[in-house]
Amino acid sequence: MFTVYVLYSSGFNKIYIGYTSDLQQRLLSHNVLAKKGWTVKFRPWSLIHAECFSQKAEAMLIINEYQKTEPTGLTSLRSFADLSCCCTLLASVFLAWPLSVLISPPRAHMLLGFILKSSL
Repeated sequence: MFTVYVLYSSGFNKIYIGYTSDLQQRLLSHNVLAKKGWTVKFRPWSLIHAECFSQKAEAMLIINEYQKTEPTGLTSLRSFADLSCCCTLLASVFLAWPLSVLISPPRAHMLLGFILKSSL
């Protein structure tokens, strides 16, 4: 299983989009373990979105779609990230739940909708 994830750095107003087969380890790498690379300069990162896919090719297609919609896609992601309480809550929820709970993107979108309603 592969997860496409979107990170937001509120201190620098930066967005990072990536994919991984181990989301918890990858988030740890972005925020703590990595010693070099682009994301190291903009710590800390908050998880603002994640979608799970069974195939790597599917995950890569989604990343390409996000990048094609730039800058409007990234602007809308930044607008979402401005709800800072959502960033923290969403990150804690995704880290606390086993990824098997979030196998399908509709479940992730339902969770995002719930968090947005709860934070307003």
